[in-house]
Amino acid sequence: MNKLLYYPHFEIQDENFLKFALLYVDEIRPIIPQTAMNTLSDTMNMMMNNTELINPYKPDYKDGDLASIIAIEYLEKSRDKKNLKNKNACKLYREKYSYRFEQYCLENNLCKTCDNGIMLSEDIAYTYMSILADVISKETETDMITDSEKYCASDLKYKYDVSKENMEKMKRVQKEIEFYVPSDMNKIPIKEFINLRSNCSFEKARKNFVNEFNIILNLYDKNLEKVDLYNLMECKKEITGLVEKLCASGAAITVGVQLINNISRAEREIINFWGDVGNICLNLDTLKQNYHAVREYADRIEQKKQARRYLTKIRQLQAEI
Repeated sequence: MNKLLYYPHFEIQDENFLKFALLYVDEIRPIIPQTAMNTLSDTMNMMMNNTELINPYKPDYKDGDLASIIAIEYLEKSRDKKNLKNKNACKLYREKYSYRFEQYCLENNLCKTCDNGIMLSEDIAYTYMSILADVISKETETDMITDSEKYCASDLKYKYDVSKENMEKMKRVQKEIEFYVPSDMNKIPIKEFINLRSNCSFEKARKNFVNEFNIILNLYDKNLEKVDLYNLMECKKEITGLVEKLCASGAAITVGVQLINNISRAEREIINFWGDVGNICLNLDTLKQNYHAVREYADRIEQKKQARRYLTKIRQLQAEI
């Protein structure tokens, strides 16, 4: 769920969702042909140059050809085209469709040709983009997302398979994270979010937060009560487990402080020797198990600490006065 295919526009229209995405989402892939890359805004270019959030998907011939076949069939079935003619409001770039789709639209007076593509009515353009996104989504196994209210109200709305569970999950995540932002997101400049996301220490904390929060969501999916993220990210449980592991076999830890992953044959013999001397039936496998268990607890504690650091950092965002 942390990689999303965005449509129908090149750039996310809902700035608050974009700010949330910069705080949480790993990657968003808007469908942008190569010939349209020079049309992107300064903000979009700033995000692509300074963060890993935006990774444009450049459609190929196969994507456009399959989407064109489906779109023609769909338009034929739903055709009352009287209200769709000569409303040339949206540009569809040539890399997104096949020659047969352009010819179909020209023959039915549904489009006009233009530089690098065709001009279509808003309804047809949005419908086509939903079909193309559905094709790409299935091919890449990536969840789709849109922020276009106009498309949702379209009479030609194309029905596709979308994970409602994942979309509801995303809304819940956004609501929880916005709770920790110190003021109305509308009042904080987008540049502040980009600068934060481009910070290496924040990005490390963000990734750990995402991992932790996904664990929490999986555990609390059926709980309708509000989740207190800060308390749930306390390290008490992991610290207790770490202490228990350390105490479970003191001799194992004493000997096992060596880097077992890189252990040499001579060191292996020393470990087995100390196991015999201690008369505790200690072997190399036992040491490895203890060592890795302790490392797992230690890594989990560090991950939770990083997740808490993430919440601290987003609390420091400043609004414009």
